[in-house]
Amino acid sequence: MRDACYGCFFRAGSIPDGPSQLFSLNDCARLYIQQSNYSACATNLQAIVDGNRPVPDAGPASAGFCYGGYCEFVRCVRRINTQQLILSCYNETRGTLDLTTGMDQIYFFTNITSCILAKTRCSQYNPITGELQNSLIRPPPAGGPVNVGPVPVVGTVPPVVLNALQITESGDMRILAFPTAITSVSDPFCAAPPPLLQAGFSTYFC
Repeated sequence: MRDACYGCFFRAGSIPDGPSQLFSLNDCARLYIQQSNYSACATNLQAIVDGNRPVPDAGPASAGFCYGGYCEFVRCVRRINTQQLILSCYNETRGTLDLTTGMDQIYFFTNITSCILAKTRCSQYNPITGELQNSLIRPPPAGGPVNVGPVPVVGTVPPVVLNALQITESGDMRILAFPTAITSVSDPFCAAPPPLLQAGFSTYFC
């Protein structure tokens, strides 16, 4: 079922932008995600295909890249993926912390943030976009958990990135990625060491 679902959406996404692509996406959505966490995305797409909603404007940033209804569907799916990622990191971090104490509150915030960033940076498949990533997975620090992540192909040097959180005006979370593992940061007030190295989380180190 899972492979069939991926195959259906892959084929639909390969169709040139336009109504035919939306019809194919809608067929896949009706078959595979109508009864899932993505049901709202499927319902919205069905309304566009049926003509009950105007095809939304993809916006100037998307001009020439994707058809309006397709863009809205992809954004909806990624929004649900983001929510699932946040919930997953919340549950992994919550544990037995007493969130009425200051230190536990600080620990909770820093670890849930590290979890979100490490998973989007180091997972074999990006948990928000679903894209295959060529992250360079390295072993965790001495005494840490054993890394069970993907192993890079011998002879390749996968790109290493750093990333950051952004919250939009509508409340959606976005991950901004930068194409380097180490960057220099301004340090006029000695707030942080100049080299910026990001924390991993659990088995996610890269």
